[in-house]
Amino acid sequence: MSLEEASEMLEKVEAAGVFFQPGFQRRFDAGYVAAQKQIEAGVIGTPVVLTSTSRDPFRPPLEFCDPKVSGGLIADMGIHDFDVARMYMGDVKSVYAVGCTLAYPEMKTVGDIDNAIINMVFESGALGAVHLSRNAVFGYDIRAEIWGTKGSLQIGYHRQTPILVMTKEGITHDVVPYFMERFESAYLAQIQDFVNKVLHGGKPAVTGADAVAAMPSAWRPRGLCMRGGS
Repeated sequence: MSLEEASEMLEKVEAAGVFFQPGFQRRFDAGYVAAQKQIEAGVIGTPVVLTSTSRDPFRPPLEFCDPKVSGGLIADMGIHDFDVARMYMGDVKSVYAVGCTLAYPEMKTVGDIDNAIINMVFESGALGAVHLSRNAVFGYDIRAEIWGTKGSLQIGYHRQTPILVMTKEGITHDVVPYFMERFESAYLAQIQDFVNKVLHGGKPAVTGADAVAAMPSAWRPRGLCMRGGS
């Protein structure tokens, strides 16, 4: 939950000499992997703007929402967005965040927020925005868009099952239920990558330094502002 804890963990890992890879499963998701390859191939030119969206269909139990337990909305949900943002756009130079309790008034009792927008300026001068929400009542909404000088990429989807129901009342489809369904293949790919490298050697796909860099607390000295409450 803190930079001090993270630094201590990395020191222990280094001293023990064990293979260590943080669990950032989006780096193993087919859409995020394909986007990285497209960027590296220069298909969209130089990336200049990133938008990353993470919206849960409901709030977790209040006991979990307590920032002392989960780190709060921005840390709990946003850390994956911050990680892929760095993966695509490089390190962050400055951050401005605003968040409020808008959908679930009871979350004020534990000091957490349910919606937030985090704007970033990367070291390259490129721009980024992360949108976080606990109240995407229709389903689990995880998407990203990277705009480049020659084109753009869109990652993610709303429809879980490849079928449309078309009647005189209209056209409907299902939605992604939650993170287990959305990232099932990514979790499997992540675990397989971890096991293969432990057994046969190789560098971790995600490092402890990546995990620390994605922590919101690492950005506070660089200008992270929080506006909580009502």
